[in-house]
Amino acid sequence: MEIRQTVRITSFPKGFPSSLIGIESADESESSQFEELLEYLHLSSEVALDETKVLTALTFHFNRFGIGLLQAYLTETNENEDFHLNSMLGY
Repeated sequence: MEIRQTVRITSFPKGFPSSLIGIESADESESSQFEELLEYLHLSSEVALDETKVLTALTFHFNRFGIGLLQAYLTETNENEDFHLNSMLGY
């Protein structure tokens, strides 16, 4: 079984609008890619900043929770002694 394909090469007259046939010049294509890259980098930096804010908040809350657990444990195991973690840890 033999499959044949035909390719047709067509030339367009000078001055024919390239936008009608979907051809961009190299400068337009590079400029478009550069703009897309800048947009991507801008959005990536915004996402990274948002992630940093979330991680900072989560770390703060986790530390507060951990200190509370530690304080409760020490209070339970050493009923006679009162531990003041706040002055030691800045809370």
